[in-house]
Amino acid sequence: MVDRQDNDMNEKQPSFAKREDAITAFSDDVRLGKNMELMDDTVHGLWAPGELNLNKPFIPGYRFVNGKLYAFTKWSVLVVRGFPLPAAWIKTLKKPVFLGCRPTLDFRMMRLSASSVSRLPGQSAGPGKDESGKTNKKQEAYRKFWDDVPMGIKKILGRFRSQHWALFSFLCRCPGAAELLETNPAVGFALATNWIFHKPPVLRPLRAARSLLKRRRREICAWLGFPGTYSSVQVLAKVPARVVSEKALWYLRQAMWDRTAMKTLRHLPRINRSVIRIVSDPQLSQYVTGAFLAEIGLSRRDDRVPWDSYLLREALQGDALIGHGRRRFHHVKDLHKFFSDITMMTLGLSHEEACRDFPPPPLPGLEGALEPLTNPQMLILWSLDQRNCSGTAEYISRIISGEIYLYRLLAPRQATVSIVWNRERWVLGEIRGRCNSPVEASLHEEIREWVDIAQGLFDRTCSDITTRRES
Repeated sequence: MVDRQDNDMNEKQPSFAKREDAITAFSDDVRLGKNMELMDDTVHGLWAPGELNLNKPFIPGYRFVNGKLYAFTKWSVLVVRGFPLPAAWIKTLKKPVFLGCRPTLDFRMMRLSASSVSRLPGQSAGPGKDESGKTNKKQEAYRKFWDDVPMGIKKILGRFRSQHWALFSFLCRCPGAAELLETNPAVGFALATNWIFHKPPVLRPLRAARSLLKRRRREICAWLGFPGTYSSVQVLAKVPARVVSEKALWYLRQAMWDRTAMKTLRHLPRINRSVIRIVSDPQLSQYVTGAFLAEIGLSRRDDRVPWDSYLLREALQGDALIGHGRRRFHHVKDLHKFFSDITMMTLGLSHEEACRDFPPPPLPGLEGALEPLTNPQMLILWSLDQRNCSGTAEYISRIISGEIYLYRLLAPRQATVSIVWNRERWVLGEIRGRCNSPVEASLHEEIREWVDIAQGLFDRTCSDITTRRES
C-alpha cells in the first residue's frame, strides 16, 4: 500500500534547516524508543501504555493529535504529518522501525469526509458524528488534518485524480510549484512524480524538483524524458489536470517522440484520454483525421475514460470480421454510424430489419420522461450516447426473446432502465446513468414504484408519478 520514500529530512537548506533537524530528531527518538510516552499520550489509548508489544496486533483506529494523523490497522501504524512540511512514516509488526513512506491518501475522499462532518447541526448529526449521532473518529481526524491545509493548496489538489501525496509534498516543499501546476498541470505532475519519468530515479526527488523549478520548462521536459522543445511545453499545457495520470503521461510521452503524432497534437485545442489513446496507437490513428481528434478532445466525457477510443477499437475489430470496408473518420457521428452498421451486420440484420420494432413493450412508458427503446437502431444510438453496452448483440437478442426490455429515462436525468421477466411478473433490473454511473436511491425507488403501478399491483395510477416529478 505504501512505497519507501526519502522524506528529504537531511537537506541543508537555510529555510528548512531547523525544521528538518526537528524531523530527524523526532524520527531518531522513535527509532530508539525514547518517544514512547509521547506516543502513548498521542494515540490516546489506541495501544496499551508502556512499551509497544510487537507480538500483539494494533487496535484499528484513527486520531489527529499535535498536527499528525495516526492510522492504525491490525498490523501497522501510519503517522502522517501535514502542512507546512508533510512527511509520513510507517511501522509494521514485521519491520518494527519507523521508516519513511509515501502514503496512498486520496485528498478528494478526505475532503468529502471533512465536508460530511462539518455541516450545520440542522443538516447533520454534527461535526465528527454519523447519522446515528455516534462519533466517527476517522472523519473527525480527516477533518482536522484537512482544515490545516491552505485553501489554495486544496483547490489545486482537488483538480487531480491521483498521486495526491506527491503533489501535496511538492506544493509545500518546493517554491514555485503552485504556479507550475496552475499553468501546466501535466509538467507539474510529472515533476512532482519524477521518480516515475526520470531514469534512473534520483535519490532525492524533492531536491531535484526544487532545483529544476528554476530552469526553463523545456529543460524540465527534457529531464523528464519528453522532447526538450517549446512545442512539447505547449502540447503538455493542453492536458487538463483531470486528465493527468502516470499512465496517460507515459503514453503521451511515447506519442510525442513520433513526428506525425506530434504534428497532430500541436494543432489540437485540447487533449483528453481518448486523444492520447488514439495517437499513441498507430493501428487506431491511421483511421482518424485531425478534425476527429479535435472534436473528441473537446468532449469532457472522455477526460476520465477514453470511451471514443474504445468505440473506435471495437468498430475496427468488428469490421475485421465481416470486411465491411474501413475508412477514415472525420467526425464522431461518422464513427457512431459506422459502429451501428457493423453491429447490425454482426447480427445479420439489414437496415430495414434494424428499423423494425422489437416486440411491444410490456409496460407503457411515460412520454417525455420514461420511453421504451422500441427497435435495434434506436437502442444502439442510445447506448452510444450514454456510453454503455446496452446496444450490444447480447441485449438485442434478449429483448427479442422476451427476457428483458430497456427504457430510456429522460427526466429528471438521463439514464438507462432495464426491466426483467422473472417468470411471474416484470421486476426492475438496473438503472444506470451515463457511463454506467449510479443513480440516486430516491430515483431508483420511484422507478421501482412505477414498475409495480404499471402492472396494477397498487391502486395508484402512473400519472401520480408524472405529476410528482413535474411538481
